[in-house]
Amino acid sequence: KGWLRIVNNPKDARDVINQGKLAVILGIEISNLFDCFLTPPKGFKACTAESVSAKLDDYHKRGVRVIFPVHKFDNGFSAGDGHRGIIELGNFLNSGHYSNFITEGCEGPETSFDHGDVVFGGLNKPRESYDSKAPHDVSGFVDDPLTTLAPYLSEIQGPALKGNYCQKTGLTPLGKTLIEMLMKRGMIIDIAHLPRRALSEAYTILEKNDYPATKTHGSSNDGRVYALGGMVGADLGRCSDENQPGAMGKGLANAVALAKEKGTYPAEGLGFDLNGFAGGPRPRFGPNTKCSGTQKNPITYPFKSFDGKVTFTQPSLGERKVDFNQEGMIHIGLLPELIEDVRHDGVDDKALEPLFRSAEAYLRMWEKAESRAKQLSSQ
Repeated sequence: KGWLRIVNNPKDARDVINQGKLAVILGIEISNLFDCFLTPPKGFKACTAESVSAKLDDYHKRGVRVIFPVHKFDNGFSAGDGHRGIIELGNFLNSGHYSNFITEGCEGPETSFDHGDVVFGGLNKPRESYDSKAPHDVSGFVDDPLTTLAPYLSEIQGPALKGNYCQKTGLTPLGKTLIEMLMKRGMIIDIAHLPRRALSEAYTILEKNDYPATKTHGSSNDGRVYALGGMVGADLGRCSDENQPGAMGKGLANAVALAKEKGTYPAEGLGFDLNGFAGGPRPRFGPNTKCSGTQKNPITYPFKSFDGKVTFTQPSLGERKVDFNQEGMIHIGLLPELIEDVRHDGVDDKALEPLFRSAEAYLRMWEKAESRAKQLSSQ
């Protein structure tokens, strides 16, 4: 009811933006979407097309417009995103199934997580059928974690598996049905966490129906999202290169060029995934930097906003001054500092301008989704 306004359609979003307020779109990003577990725990039933349709109708009525079919763990729609390390153990506890990584046939669309070594090699035992009955009952973990995990300690401590491993399976039949249902409702499908096979299968469905999607964070960009009229979350580089002025804006420039090549609106949004686990952009200076080369031209205060209308002074948290140069973007309020830092690397305002049209690109994607939904529903 104030400056933050939840919107349900692109028209309302445009109205809110034109009032100088922030249009907020509700979405769901969770591992067991709609409680559609790969292995339903006690008290839950396996999801069906009918139950998923009812859930979608319910959440659509509540204002949800963005859906991630899968996140970290295997669920009833797809294998998880392939994230390694502690996620492998979490996936085992979530489903009672061993990890399902293989090395054969790992070609296809790149993802951020579904590749590389398997950390808990002893827990990786590929199965014939993705949705077969879980061989292990680990439901007691919450109440008694040590006793529950004790029988598996030798496997947990097993050596890592080296190589280009990927998830053996992708979308389930119910997962493909979910995407079809989302398209008919004009909802925004975020494919950021799909593993390789699921991503390839999702692209096939989306391209067949000329339906846009988005990858807001955590995924590589092969241009196929742009070709559908969709959007990808971009990043700004965090290390300058004295031999290449403007290096911190190279990724943004490449993304804009690819969008133009694929014939979509050339604008980019920044995707940070600030959630308590994934950190924000790191500093260029000080002990927490990951930059190897000499870094110059730190930001200084005061500085002007991109449009020159706002003057920024050094921010504080309580009585503590925040030093972006040494701490990085520790909260979203330091976004102006991030942009100013890139400008200090020689990235000019023309190169940064596509960031300030990102809302327009998102709304065009949403408008196409709604338009295609009407056409698909009438077929």
